[in-house]
Amino acid sequence: MAVSQAVQANLDAVRQTQSLLKSVEAGLAVQTQMIADQGMKIAALQAQIDAGGAPLSADDLAALAETNTDLAAVNTSLQADIPANTTTPAPPPAPAPVAAPAPATSTAS
Repeated sequence: MAVSQAVQANLDAVRQTQSLLKSVEAGLAVQTQMIADQGMKIAALQAQIDAGGAPLSADDLAALAETNTDLAAVNTSLQADIPANTTTPAPPPAPAPVAAPAPATSTAS
């Protein structure tokens, strides 16, 4: 069964939107997990300091900085990749013009 070009264009736009939505959701899931991991690291370090443990070592500070850099890279990537992979769907073709009605004629005599 063949569909018209206008219907096909709309189907393609819906498929593209669904694909974009899946990409955005996947990117946000990665970002959310990275933020949660960073939060757990910070909480563990805070508990270590509160318990009178050693202050942050150079390795701890480097690990935090690396995670922050990773988060910044994810944010930058999402800001660049999402708009770059979207397109504005082409407007549907204009409907065919409707013929003008024939002039009315009188049946009165």
